[in-house]
Amino acid sequence: MRFSIRHKIAFWLFISTFLLALVTLAFQQYYTYRQFTDHLQSDAKISIRLAIDHTNKWLLDKQVQAKLLAFETEKRLVTTSDIKQDFLDLADQFGLKYAYLGLEDSTFISTDEDLMGNTGHKEKEWYQKAKKEQKPIYVLPRVDGARGKYKIAFAAPVWDELRLLIKGVVGFDTYLDELESVVGSIFISERGHLKTAPLKNGTIGIFVKEKGIMDEEFSRFINTFTSLDLKNASVLAINDNKYLVVFENLAIPGIMVIYPISLSNLMQPLITQIVWVFGICVLGLLIIFQFSLWLVSRFLKPIEELSEKTKSIASGDFKTKIKIKSNDEIGELSESFNKMTDSLVTHMSALRESVRYQERINRDIEIAADLQQKALPETIPVVEGIQIAAKSFPADMVGGDYFDFLPLDSKKMGFVIGDAAGKGFPGTIFMTNVRSVFRVISSTEKNPGTLLKKINDFICHDSRSTSGLFMTFLYGIYDPSSGEFSYANAGHYAPIVFQKKNQSFSEANISEMPLGIAPDIEYPTGTVKLSSGDIIVLYTDGVTEAKNRKKEIFGLKALINIVKKNHAHSAEEIFKKIESEIKLFVEAEPQFDDLTLLILKVI
Repeated sequence: MRFSIRHKIAFWLFISTFLLALVTLAFQQYYTYRQFTDHLQSDAKISIRLAIDHTNKWLLDKQVQAKLLAFETEKRLVTTSDIKQDFLDLADQFGLKYAYLGLEDSTFISTDEDLMGNTGHKEKEWYQKAKKEQKPIYVLPRVDGARGKYKIAFAAPVWDELRLLIKGVVGFDTYLDELESVVGSIFISERGHLKTAPLKNGTIGIFVKEKGIMDEEFSRFINTFTSLDLKNASVLAINDNKYLVVFENLAIPGIMVIYPISLSNLMQPLITQIVWVFGICVLGLLIIFQFSLWLVSRFLKPIEELSEKTKSIASGDFKTKIKIKSNDEIGELSESFNKMTDSLVTHMSALRESVRYQERINRDIEIAADLQQKALPETIPVVEGIQIAAKSFPADMVGGDYFDFLPLDSKKMGFVIGDAAGKGFPGTIFMTNVRSVFRVISSTEKNPGTLLKKINDFICHDSRSTSGLFMTFLYGIYDPSSGEFSYANAGHYAPIVFQKKNQSFSEANISEMPLGIAPDIEYPTGTVKLSSGDIIVLYTDGVTEAKNRKKEIFGLKALINIVKKNHAHSAEEIFKKIESEIKLFVEAEPQFDDLTLLILKVI
């Protein structure tokens, strides 16, 4: 059978197009596979970095706890005649099972009976390191010989009354099981479980197991990994499976998180996709074969040149220029291709930078938002005799406002509201630090004024906690048996008190300087007597200073009028009414500042 030159050219054009499509398909599927594995690796790294951030917070909380333990021990050394019993009681108050105190006069006290017979505590690393650095420290993980588990020691120096000489060091041990739970909070919701094993280089490895990996297979992976000395993320082959391994050291030196991702299940969906796309491409090429016969005779030469140039562009060579001089659509197409390649070079470069920057911003926002979310209460408590409604709305994705509830003895309930200076990440971090100190100190101190003084003294003496920031803070306690609301105020907006009996408003104006500005401030405790139907409104500046497009502020008067008109309703209904009135006032204007509102109504 004789074929014309037109059929031959069309046939080879068909073969060329088919091969080009096949190569492009293979490259596209390979690129898809690489994108998918890169995404998995990026997701794993983000999870590990979140684990590192949680570890940093855990370390900070432990060091704050060590410093508070040392601070309370210093006071007892001055006043007590039985330091052993006082220290054991103090450790029990802090909930420390393995706490110890070593003094310069060789006195050694421990809550752990296994350690009471030990001598030479002044030669121990925890004692010498805390004394040398003169600040809270931690000691790298080591094996507890008595219990066969890894532990981390936290310690802080104990000063004399004038803070001139170190009289000793307090410390406590925390087993690695607790750190595993901190790391596990990032992974366990989506993964299997964690397992700890020593690595070849002496590092302790915390291995994260995916749900899809069998226990026996996971054990083989751990045995293989612990015998290697890998320095970067890589693909590790074990038996018939391959793993994309992502690992990174935690904030504590000597501890590493290892996250293996099985690649065996990733290939099957891609192979199925290739078969379907390949079949569709073949069918499409067969359909256009007859159409190409007609086009070849008229457009053969310019199309051949255009095809060759577009192959270069498809392979990533955007500097290629098409030189077809024609007044028809082919000429216009060639000119469009040239303009497109120039635009692609510019836009792809800008897009890469934009994506990288946005990924960093999103990662920081997710971490800060997670910190703030965990600092605020998840539910509103039920308290006898009162209704409660409360919520916080940050101006950005994160903010510095804070509110909390603290159940106390005899059915009493503590209420907290505060506003850290500034919006965004700095305010969130400072607010979280103040919350940690409040949570620790409030476990032993109940008087509002004394509690605020201790918090302020601690923050002001710890320069790393303030960094030039401050926070307004109001703490009040409601006693349902007496109907009294006792409070202390560190520079926050005075609570609005509505008294149903005489339909009047007043402000609880007892206040002092915000937290973090200056030490040794006395915070007086005020008391408000409440009866049935009375209402207390606690708020931050985002409520009264909400602005509309005319730059007018919502104002305290408007807030008072809403409460007065709706005082017969429940606390939740009053809250919703205030929220809707603020939204109606600002209209489409963006939120000016963090907004937090807490309403208490006596029933």
